[in-house]
Amino acid sequence: MSKERLPEYVVKTIEIVEQQREHPVGAFEVLQEIFMNDFTHTDITFSPQFDKTFLWIAESSRNICSLLRAFENGYEVEKEPKYLVQIKGICQGNQWLDYEIVGDILYFELNTESEKYKTYFTKQWLKDHWSEYDAYNNAGLLEFEEVEDE
Repeated sequence: MSKERLPEYVVKTIEIVEQQREHPVGAFEVLQEIFMNDFTHTDITFSPQFDKTFLWIAESSRNICSLLRAFENGYEVEKEPKYLVQIKGICQGNQWLDYEIVGDILYFELNTESEKYKTYFTKQWLKDHWSEYDAYNNAGLLEFEEVEDE
């Protein structure tokens, strides 16, 4: 049997549950923590992680089956591809979308991924953090160049 490929945030949720329980866990314990999240966790840093995993499970019956198989067959992280992003007609040459982490600002410039700047984006990150993403993407104005993530 091959290992199940789970989204990175689902694997992180499993790791959080294992840290809380201080031992390896099974599917039941992970599901219990996810479904009971609103009632049992006082550390709000876990909530977004658990909420995202809950929505993934609710999205399709295939996802919950995949999670159950992961505990039977093992699992690996399914990483989303990352991209450099340009907007047609706005970015020129080697200008790419940059996100200044400290200032929470999106702009276009030539920078490289660092602690201060985010320049490699998953499409999901853009959708979640850039309110204009859908408008630009639906209009066909975004150009993506896939990059290898370290």
